[in-house]
Amino acid sequence: MKANKIIFFSFCLAAFNLHAQQSSNKLWTEIGVDIPIARQWELGLSQNLRLKENYETIDNFFTEADVHFNPSKKIDLSAQFRFLRKNDNSGAIQGYQSFFRYRLAAEFKHKIQLGKLAFRSAYQKRNSLQGLDKDKQAIRFKPSFELNIKNWSYDPTFFIEYIKEVEGDLEKSYRYGLSTSIKVAKNQKLGVRYFLETSKDVTQISQKYHVLRLKYNLEWNRN
Repeated sequence: MKANKIIFFSFCLAAFNLHAQQSSNKLWTEIGVDIPIARQWELGLSQNLRLKENYETIDNFFTEADVHFNPSKKIDLSAQFRFLRKNDNSGAIQGYQSFFRYRLAAEFKHKIQLGKLAFRSAYQKRNSLQGLDKDKQAIRFKPSFELNIKNWSYDPTFFIEYIKEVEGDLEKSYRYGLSTSIKVAKNQKLGVRYFLETSKDVTQISQKYHVLRLKYNLEWNRN
């Protein structure tokens, strides 16, 4: 079983590096814990570090808290709060800036014979705490499909996400990717996600990124 995990993880890294040679790439890392706080309620806490420019430069780092409410197995309502330090090394404002971002989301899930369908819609707003950069508001839509493979512990999830700024420069992005999770110990998982992001800002110049996200997550056991 351990050998299978190593082979699978190595394959993911090899595929990412192949794409990275052809385009700019980023690495997102996260350590988090999920804590049940009441019936149908859960709190998630995490620390994140993100690199850009082929891992050579810090893009941002942030602390995040998520509150989830699940009125049923098919519905997930959440509020997310993020304190962010972002590195501006190419714009008019140089250095690290502080931001606060919140996001409100609703996700609907439906099981079918082949796996699980899901659709998440969200609204988010990012505020500059120093008043040096503009505030941003955006809407996000993310359909996904988790494929259930018999006798396989790394069921993949395929997703598309559309992100659009609703005021200001009207920036927009598309993400196309897949993810899976690897159980490393009791109540502990390593999430692996890869996606291609294409985006346009006010200049309408297209940008392309290959993003690899690694998340080590602990599920807190109340018992």
